[in-house]
Amino acid sequence: MSRFGFGLAAALLVAALLLDASLPAPASRGEPVRIGSETSSLVCPYAVQPGGRAFLSLADVGAEPARAVVSIVPENPARAVSIPVALEPGQARTIRLHGRVPGIASAIVERTGGEIVASHSLWLPPRGGRGPRGGGAALCRRTGDGLLVVPHGSTAKAELDLVLFNPGTASADASISLIAGKNVLRPQRLEQVSVPPRSRTIVRLADFAFQRPEIAAVIQLNRGTVGAEALQRTASRVALIASTTQSPGAVTLAGAGGATTSFGLAAIGRDDAGITARLLSFAGSGAAAKIPQSIRGNTGLRLGFPRRGDGPVAYRVSVDVGSQVVAGAAWPVARGGTFDLAHATGAQPARRWGGVFGGPEQNAVTRILIANPGDDAAAITLRPLGGEERSIVVQAGSTESVPLARGAGTFAFELTSDQPVVPVIEAVALDLGPRPPKVRGIPRPPRPKVAFAFALAAQVLESRDLVPVEVDPRLGVPARFPGVPAL
Repeated sequence: MSRFGFGLAAALLVAALLLDASLPAPASRGEPVRIGSETSSLVCPYAVQPGGRAFLSLADVGAEPARAVVSIVPENPARAVSIPVALEPGQARTIRLHGRVPGIASAIVERTGGEIVASHSLWLPPRGGRGPRGGGAALCRRTGDGLLVVPHGSTAKAELDLVLFNPGTASADASISLIAGKNVLRPQRLEQVSVPPRSRTIVRLADFAFQRPEIAAVIQLNRGTVGAEALQRTASRVALIASTTQSPGAVTLAGAGGATTSFGLAAIGRDDAGITARLLSFAGSGAAAKIPQSIRGNTGLRLGFPRRGDGPVAYRVSVDVGSQVVAGAAWPVARGGTFDLAHATGAQPARRWGGVFGGPEQNAVTRILIANPGDDAAAITLRPLGGEERSIVVQAGSTESVPLARGAGTFAFELTSDQPVVPVIEAVALDLGPRPPKVRGIPRPPRPKVAFAFALAAQVLESRDLVPVEVDPRLGVPARFPGVPAL
């Protein structure tokens, strides 16, 4: 063998030994394996607005201590403020965000250990500065790198601002289209929207779709990752609308049915969507008569929820063929001639959830709405952090309303079920106002008015029952799941 051939063989042998040493040690066959990093970030795109109050709530619903760093990022990222947070299992905390940085700001929750869920709330004066203050809340989510949708918004007598926040260190860009009823709008100015690192871009949707009662904003990420949500403001009310992803079998909950409860549905894609819809209520399930069996691609519908008693109602929409769909709902909470709308986006059913909400209102009432879209009754264990564990049964195709808390504070929970379900947190606060004067010496009860009403999603959690998988000894990653045919 020549010197060159001998040297080449030796180099290849050394490279092979180094590569083998760098590979992870193979796990034994059939052991439970967790896939994914133990460290991940959550983002709250529209966290702080000048002139308003803003709060971030966190809870550790896991069995191990958790640590997080909350970064409040203003328009100048160099002036960001970081707050370290340590949580013991079962502990929750709310942090004030307003007054810490100037101007509009987003928030990032960088978490390590435990199982942290987070949400944020925003309390603003209404448009024009007159009337009661409004409030909105949304779940803090992981960023998306594909397609995000903010469903069921409106520019009819309302301002609708879409916020894209990029928590990364590299620029992101996205293409934004608007599904407004039977039309899809692709404004040239929104074909390539740039979002600089650690910054946000705000798009006033009324500039492109004026006086539209139903709008779904479709964000296609071309590069990088962003978080997205929308702020909707009317003459007297404020709402935060969270983003979601396409789902083949989403369940959309509303706190109550009736003529003023609305349901928005949009088909995302060129192909028509063939769907099957079921109505879920406290009285059981039934056919959704008003929802058609197909929706034309890139179009949307705005429908109503029928009233089924005083309990929550829900739609389960399954896609049989064609484009995927997204959905959202809005329902009124009315008292004393005043009302506010609560918004919720559709979600995929799961067996384990966590949620948290923190608010400063003393007269707030918080409850959990639960929908069971399956064919079997769901045995649910609800564990309020700091409270007593409760057992709940939600019948097949039914909904349930469960009180969670009263008054101001931070409230969190872990929910586990033997059947896939969808929970939504609803918070309502009443303004009791001044006590009315006495009539003939007899005190009259106050007439409460609605101070705010909003809803926010819970967070899907990893099941505690790990699935044994077969492991590829070459790479240390699952080769296939048991019971799933190999490709």
